[in-house]
Amino acid sequence: MRKEPEIVKILRQEERLRKFQMKSSGSCGNVQIPEDASFDASHDILMMVTPNQKQSLNNLDQDLLEPIYRTVLETSMVAFLVVDIQGRIISWNTYAEMLLGKTNLELFLKSIKSLLPPDELIKKESYSNKKPRLHHQIETKIITKHNESLDVAVSLCVLKNNEGKSFGSLYIIKNISEQKQAEHRFNSIIEYADDSIYLLDNRCQYLMVNNELLSRLGCSCEEVLGKTFNDFHSPPETKDFTQKLTWVFEHGRPLKDEHCREGNWFLRTLSPIKDSIAARTTAVLVVSKDITENKKAEQLLVEKEKKFRTMFEFFPQTILLIDKHGKILDVNERIKEWLGYKPSEILEANLFSVPFFTKESKKTVKKNFSKRMLDKTIPPYEIEILTKSGEKRVGVVYTTPLRDEQKEIIADLMVISDITERKHMEEAMRIKDSAITSSINAITLTDLEGNITYVNKSFLRMWGYSKDKDVLGKPMVQFWKMKGKYIEVMEELVGAGEWVGELTGMRKDHSTFQVQLSANMINDKSTKPICMMGCFVDITRYKKAVNALSESEKKFQVVLENSLDMIYQLNIKKETCDYVSPSSVKVVGYTSEEMMSFTLKQIEELIHPEDSNRWNQHLKTITNYQKRKDAVQAIEYRIRHKVFGYRWISDTCSAIFDEKNEPITIVGTIEDITDRKKVWDELVKSEEKYRILAETSADGVFTTDALGRLTYVNPSFEKLCGRRKSQILGTPFRNYLLEDSIYFFQQIFIDARKKNEKIENVELELVAGDGGITPIEANIAPLKKEAEFSGVVCTVRDITQRREIEDELKKNERLKTEFMNIAAHELRSPVTPIKGYLDLIIHDNESNAKIKNWAKISLRNAERLLKLVNDILDVARLDSDTMRFDMEKIDPVELINEIVEDMRPAITNKKLEFRVNIPTPLPHIIGDKNRLSQVLKNLIGNSLKFTDCGFIALEVETKDNHLLIAVVDTGIGISNNEVKKIFTKFYQAYTGEDRNNEGTGLGLFISKEIVKKHNGIIWAESEVGKGSRFVIQLPYIYKMTVDFKT
Repeated sequence: MRKEPEIVKILRQEERLRKFQMKSSGSCGNVQIPEDASFDASHDILMMVTPNQKQSLNNLDQDLLEPIYRTVLETSMVAFLVVDIQGRIISWNTYAEMLLGKTNLELFLKSIKSLLPPDELIKKESYSNKKPRLHHQIETKIITKHNESLDVAVSLCVLKNNEGKSFGSLYIIKNISEQKQAEHRFNSIIEYADDSIYLLDNRCQYLMVNNELLSRLGCSCEEVLGKTFNDFHSPPETKDFTQKLTWVFEHGRPLKDEHCREGNWFLRTLSPIKDSIAARTTAVLVVSKDITENKKAEQLLVEKEKKFRTMFEFFPQTILLIDKHGKILDVNERIKEWLGYKPSEILEANLFSVPFFTKESKKTVKKNFSKRMLDKTIPPYEIEILTKSGEKRVGVVYTTPLRDEQKEIIADLMVISDITERKHMEEAMRIKDSAITSSINAITLTDLEGNITYVNKSFLRMWGYSKDKDVLGKPMVQFWKMKGKYIEVMEELVGAGEWVGELTGMRKDHSTFQVQLSANMINDKSTKPICMMGCFVDITRYKKAVNALSESEKKFQVVLENSLDMIYQLNIKKETCDYVSPSSVKVVGYTSEEMMSFTLKQIEELIHPEDSNRWNQHLKTITNYQKRKDAVQAIEYRIRHKVFGYRWISDTCSAIFDEKNEPITIVGTIEDITDRKKVWDELVKSEEKYRILAETSADGVFTTDALGRLTYVNPSFEKLCGRRKSQILGTPFRNYLLEDSIYFFQQIFIDARKKNEKIENVELELVAGDGGITPIEANIAPLKKEAEFSGVVCTVRDITQRREIEDELKKNERLKTEFMNIAAHELRSPVTPIKGYLDLIIHDNESNAKIKNWAKISLRNAERLLKLVNDILDVARLDSDTMRFDMEKIDPVELINEIVEDMRPAITNKKLEFRVNIPTPLPHIIGDKNRLSQVLKNLIGNSLKFTDCGFIALEVETKDNHLLIAVVDTGIGISNNEVKKIFTKFYQAYTGEDRNNEGTGLGLFISKEIVKKHNGIIWAESEVGKGSRFVIQLPYIYKMTVDFKT
């Protein structure tokens, strides 16, 4: 029986029906207990001390007081403990049991000190000794039943009777663990933030600072707290800041400003901290963020804008920038040179109301502009334009949409190229074709060998022929009387490309006449001669057009040479650059002359190998009129600078096509973007990684922190998990796994953290939001942050369908194996007695020789059938993994010698040489002796079947902790195609008509599976007509330690 403490014995002697009156006002500061009070013990509620019934009550019926206090104590979320003067717990409320996780027996008469950790116990005793009062309020820690440490706030009240004598204490305990954790997290965020954070009062005195500010000031916390802003900053800076601080205190609203200090820019936010009761600003929280890099980026953007503006103004074509409503936002100076209008006359005007479009052109522009409204690609189109002086010109319009970050069209870039001269040339060519056909002058075309390929009717009439077939294909010199002139004309055509002079022609009737011939060489687009033309035609107009184009090119070159970026013109046919601006020295380190001497292949060699394929694809796309998306396209790649190695460049270019939509040249600008690439490279990598994960992954993707809590999930994982992202972020991934998978995932998580390796093909069971179970396959890789483990990234895939297929395959395989097993047993049952009776007939003296011969043939076939049945049984056992292996330590020398002894008679009987090469000693192996013997005998038996002359060899060697056993023969050999198939079921390498050795086609498959069960491999090397070599590789015991106790 439990012994009661002395205080309980004394109290039980008092009257039990007395009640007490607690005098408190929201706290347990001082509770007076009557000297005749008694304690009423309870196992689950707080003991009640009752005063004498004769004691008067003030306002409340005494009988109602006790239930009220009991209800308050029992429903309160605060723990109450009553302790006697010896420090033992004698009473408590229900919440105390819940908080401490202990039962009545575990609390009753236990020392209050047992709830405190040693360090907190020392602190409590020290605190109590220094402040001997009736009421203490402290914050400390207590230990629960499961040794869990809780932060608590304790109010300690001393209990006294009417005589003022203490008879115990009352502990009021409140759990503040969550509050402490929240305070710790908040302090950590402030302390380790990347921005400077500090708290100031109205005197600019520092009340709180974080590490970043201390690092900027180069001081410790003690050196800063209590000091003012003026102690660390210049007077002008202090004055400016004090004015802003004063404004925040007066108006109670936040304020932002930017300031520069020591060459660095900072964004400073001043936020008021207000009293919750009076709404008065008591302090100001200042957050200072370093925005130096942002300022630099802004400056780079400004400089870049200036460069683009320069290019925009000096671009050879007229450029219009139009908003989605047709309003002209910008136009370059080329419009003044081309049409005579000043940019100011065009700006802000509507595209469809400008004066330089003809009526038909306005319709064309509107029609194509409507395609843009439907987000369709606008191909280049031609329009007629009137200059300010009324001259009509022709232009080709290239329209490129400009999009924002959401891929929405915000404006259009309209580039108009003047093709008036080209149109004139095209018209001239059409007239020329018509002139050639209907000309009254004789016109001929000849190939490079001088044979006639075309003549017009005038030529036939002039030379006296009626049909063109009479002259086509014949040498042109045949129609000339002056044969020696032909060589002079050809040399002049090859050298100068044209010849004009007089010749004497010879008609069909051999009569002669004088003609004046104008001849010229016809070249293709790459200036390669293709034929020659002779005619009576003036080609001055054509020469003038060529000269006009040459002059235009010179003007264009002057403009381009002033560009800061490298500008080039690539001739697609020649595969060389026709022009490179002098700025190439700054961009790639080569002069314009050096660049123009490079072929396209040499230029490609300057491009980084990783970017070469992308660059080639860019060339194909931009030169394909049908597939190109925009008239102007850009690509970024690395090119090898002559001095500084590989540099990142931005290549913005456009292809120029002829009337047949064939590419002629590529014109573009190249800008060095290496520095910009370095600044944004890390941001681009991070953004690209998460963008790809979120937008393109069909599998579920998520990341966790170092504790396994989900920090990111993609839409596929949300769908797979059956929950929204907001429901699962911040929760442990194991919460969504089946119980059997939780431990397995935790082990994998630990392995990924320790080994820092990717773990693949992990199968788990996921519990969806609706309670359904989904089998998944997961690949897990660790994440690192500053060389520290920060979590894992995991991809998961639903393998429900694959599981169903695998189960169906296993079921079919099991049924097949059972069928083969049953069939083999049923076949072996009748074969055994048949074999026995045949053996009796062979050895029966009364049987004649003919019957014995038939019996031997039958016995041989019965044995073959029995071997087939045994092989089928072995295959069934291997497939069902029921073949028994008696693993033991084996001496290879002893095993091989036994096999040699068994197989030698059969080899000798066939008059073959048996070569055995067994080095001794050999390391031991672990295996089933009978099964390994079965494999080797099968290999030697196969060699014996297919070897008619030569030898059979058995060779043994050791290599890389493995034993290699080879069976070599000089038989018929196996082709390379068949070597790959001989280890499959029922495959027979040779099945010709002259084959006299039958087999089951299962021996090599069984051998491969047996070797595999020994952690080995088997392979074959063979050549038709020369023989075969089968090799078995088995691991040997290179070091063994045996502990006989375990």
